[in-house]
Amino acid sequence: LNFGADRSLFRRLTYISIGWDLLWQSPIWGVGPGNFQFHYMDASYRFLPGRTLDPRELHNTFFDVMVEYGLVGFALFAGIVTLALKGAIGAASNAADPLLRQVSYATVIALVALLIGSFFMPHKDFRYLWLLIGIALQCAAIARFRRRHA
Repeated sequence: LNFGADRSLFRRLTYISIGWDLLWQSPIWGVGPGNFQFHYMDASYRFLPGRTLDPRELHNTFFDVMVEYGLVGFALFAGIVTLALKGAIGAASNAADPLLRQVSYATVIALVALLIGSFFMPHKDFRYLWLLIGIALQCAAIARFRRRHA
């Protein structure tokens, strides 16, 4: 936590500071998809420490979704992630097919690891996040299908 030696700490605190300001300005719907970087460059934030002249993204996926899509968008995002995780966890623990259990378990581990990494990086547009969510939802769907047709 030595701000004199590590300028990236200033930048990350600046991202968070600007993000909170933008969230307070538009909490319900947010500032719009991809618009954080344009607000980051706004002249009203020019004196914040660590700010660079390059457009930057907020370095926390969850906070980024809140700021850009508002609390409504964040609730939808959190709902999709929760549904995917619950479905894959259910398939990993209850599927009759051992291969489906293994794939579901691996998907849960990969998705949780990516979500943990998302606390430090902007991954809302990261294709692997959405691919893992899709795979997790599909694991749950296959497990439901097999239970019904067993």
